Amino acid sequence: MSAIPIEPGEETAALARPRMLPMIDPLLLLAAMGLMACSLITLNGAVGRSLAERQGIYGAIGVLLALVLSRVDYSRLREYKYALLVIMVALNLVVYGMAPIQGARRWIPLPFMSFQSSEFGKVLVVVALAAFAVDRSRQLHEWRTTARIMLLALVAALIVIGQTGDVVRGAAALFAMSLGMGVPLLIVGSSAGRWMPRAGAWMDSVKRLFGALMLALAAWMLARIVPERWTLLLFAAPAIAAAIVLWSFVPAGHARRAIRDAAAGAHPHRPGGSTPALWLARGAALLAALYAVALLVGAGRGAEDPLQPLARRAATDDPAFTSISSVADLTREVQSAAAAHQAVMLDFYADWCTSCKEMQRYTFNDPGVRAALKSVRLLRADVTANSVDDQALLHQFQIYGPPTIAIYDAQGHEHQEYRVVGYMKAPEFAALLHQALATG
Repeated sequence: MSAIPIEPGEETAALARPRMLPMIDPLLLLAAMGLMACSLITLNGAVGRSLAERQGIYGAIGVLLALVLSRVDYSRLREYKYALLVIMVALNLVVYGMAPIQGARRWIPLPFMSFQSSEFGKVLVVVALAAFAVDRSRQLHEWRTTARIMLLALVAALIVIGQTGDVVRGAAALFAMSLGMGVPLLIVGSSAGRWMPRAGAWMDSVKRLFGALMLALAAWMLARIVPERWTLLLFAAPAIAAAIVLWSFVPAGHARRAIRDAAAGAHPHRPGGSTPALWLARGAALLAALYAVALLVGAGRGAEDPLQPLARRAATDDPAFTSISSVADLTREVQSAAAAHQAVMLDFYADWCTSCKEMQRYTFNDPGVRAALKSVRLLRADVTANSVDDQALLHQFQIYGPPTIAIYDAQGHEHQEYRVVGYMKAPEFAALLHQALATG
């Protein structure tokens, strides 16, 4: 049997051949684009089309930059580590010449956007410190190397903290940074590397599990804009994915055993089911599968709460709200209620607002809250469309969006000290209503 000779330089040429496709994970790219799409849909319903379109342009630019940078050999950044560190320091020093926003100087205004140099600096300082550590990998045990790395990080931290002008906050941030850098090193060093996870097949399982978590995040974001009866079906998809991933999870011990068998040339053993890690993964897979079945059954029965998929919604009548759509409508209703010597509660609501739905489902339908609202005129401003009238209403109350609840006394005056922003549980809300109504 004759061997085929390899011409000199063929292997080198193959290695030097440029990549035709970017080195990027397609599943990760699709998941990121899915999250971006969900965010744009939510923004479009929450704050209007103009901001959603602008964020969509930024997102498309980010995807293109990611594809371009995926073709770049990032190991070449080691050659420019000091230049990157100087650029980071210079950008943060430029911020000191900018006008303060809420007491802090963090933004560099550009014609089409505002640039936060500290966020960009985080990436640069990590790259610079990593390159510095790699160049001195043989001297990491020396105290001089550790001191230089901490000094480089300290310079960047002092510049960022100096932008706030808060000494206490800066000292606390430096203390937290020292703990974050020192404690993990002490733990790893005292264990002599025994507690450090090693590469293996289990890392692929972890990657797939994070994919299921990203599906759950996408379902949570879409739940704000889809009908409630479809919410359970949305959450069933990541639950099924998690069950499949966890059932096929490869523990680190099995991965190491397979590597040792392959290195020794022995026949690989079938992974046994007696290890605690495998039992834990299989148990979690069964729980995820049961939850997915409960979600599917609950969706078929008309349930709406993913946390209680098998619980039927109580057949109670929701409180009757009168819809208003402008400041004029609000003024008319408040004056009419004052003429009848009746208190008013105004609820700002939107279809994409999760906390608004929680207030409607858990707080307003509580018997104690319903009893307190029995003599109160209920008004609701639905700002889902974010129209001009909706923005005028929000500006009237100096609020950014729902959920916000304003309470008027029987004379038509709002008690701002009893204004509710965000979700509030039923007992607390009932007590607040009693206090507010007792004053007027």
